Amino acid sequence: CQNPKVLDPAILGVSNNSKWHIAEQLPDVPRNASEITKAVQPLLTNCHKAIFIDPFFMAGPDILKWKRPFEMLMRTLSASRYQPSEIQIEVHSSADIHKAPTEEYFETRCRRELAHVIPCGLLVNFKRWRQKLDGKKLHDRYLLTDLGGVDFSIGLDEGEKGEVQKISLLKKNTYENVWEDYMSAHPAFDSLPGFTIPENG
Repeated sequence: CQNPKVLDPAILGVSNNSKWHIAEQLPDVPRNASEITKAVQPLLTNCHKAIFIDPFFMAGPDILKWKRPFEMLMRTLSASRYQPSEIQIEVHSSADIHKAPTEEYFETRCRRELAHVIPCGLLVNFKRWRQKLDGKKLHDRYLLTDLGGVDFSIGLDEGEKGEVQKISLLKKNTYENVWEDYMSAHPAFDSLPGFTIPENG
C-alpha cells in the first residue's frame, strides 16, 4: 500500500514508527459538553453499543450540567447513521449515592428533561444499581462500547469554567472487568427496574 498513513503489519514490533503507539492517556480537555463529546467522537460515530456509566447521573439541582453533555453525546451517536435504531444505548447510575432520588422521581426527571433531546430513531435504556452486601462500590465513570472504552476521571457532567476532564483509554483487562460488572449475566451490583426513553420507540 502506498498510502503513508497505512502501516505494514509485518513490521509491527520491528519498526519504531510513532503511528504504532497509541497514548492511553488522552489530552486533558475542558470540562464542557462540546470538548468532552469531541474527545470520544471516534468511538461514538463507529460503535454499535454505547454504555455510559456515572453513579451521579442527573443527581443534584443543576440539571443543565447533565443535560448539555447528554444531548451532544446523543447527537454524535445518531450522526451519519442510516438506521440509528440499530445502536444499543444505555445509561447506568447508582441508587445508593447520598440523597439519591427515588426510582419514580429519577424516571420522571429523566423523561421530563431528556426525552426531547434524544434524536429521532434512538432508544436509550436507563439502569440503576445498588451495591451488594460486601460487594464492589459503584463509583467510577466510564464509556464502554463494542470497540473499547474510556475512563472519565470526574464524570459525564459539565464543570465550572477552567476545570478539565481527564480521559483515559481502558486497557483490555480493565475493559473486560468493567463490562463483566455491568453487562454480564452476573453483574457486580443489584439491579433496579429500568426504563426506556422514548417509551414506545
